[in-house]
Amino acid sequence: KEKLELVTQNSPDIIILMNEKSQIEYVSPTVRRLLGRMPENMLGKKVEQFICKECKEYLQANNWLNPRSNNTRKFEFRMLTAENKYLWVESVISVVRTGKNREVRILMHNRNINEVKIAQMSMQESERKYRSLFENLNLGVMEVDNTEKIQWANKSFEHLTGYSLEYLKGKNARKLFIVNAQMEKRMQQVLKSRKEKQDSIYE
Repeated sequence: KEKLELVTQNSPDIIILMNEKSQIEYVSPTVRRLLGRMPENMLGKKVEQFICKECKEYLQANNWLNPRSNNTRKFEFRMLTAENKYLWVESVISVVRTGKNREVRILMHNRNINEVKIAQMSMQESERKYRSLFENLNLGVMEVDNTEKIQWANKSFEHLTGYSLEYLKGKNARKLFIVNAQMEKRMQQVLKSRKEKQDSIYE
């Protein structure tokens, strides 16, 4: 018992053990630090009570607490803190059997991924704004990687060239658009500058 308490108190995860009806039978002391909740106040309550409404709908649609599942499953969702704030967690869920009667229990290991998730969402939002900005420009915009493979193009570029993004994506821009040796030589210089992270202007 002492060893178990030592492990659970120092684990970075919130460990939750539930019955088939999702009622909490055990929660590790880590919950005090991460959610600001007392473990004893969560006992007997359904785990859904501590999950955000939107996440709960998503999880239920995916039958997340299926007691008949033999596979370990992983989900990301937000848990509700004692201050009515949200904490993103990565939850690993597995079904275990205990006692002589092999009664079914559901075990959850919830790891704090809040900072990583917020940074990821911020980056996705920046990407969305970036795409939206260039998507609505009248100028044709094409994005390529350092091997000249086309990654993306806006609608204006499609109109200018007559090519759809579906057709363009993954193709080599130089092979597609360069028409003579002089242009090819100039583009080799442009590519060299790009790899050195230098801007270039060319016709």
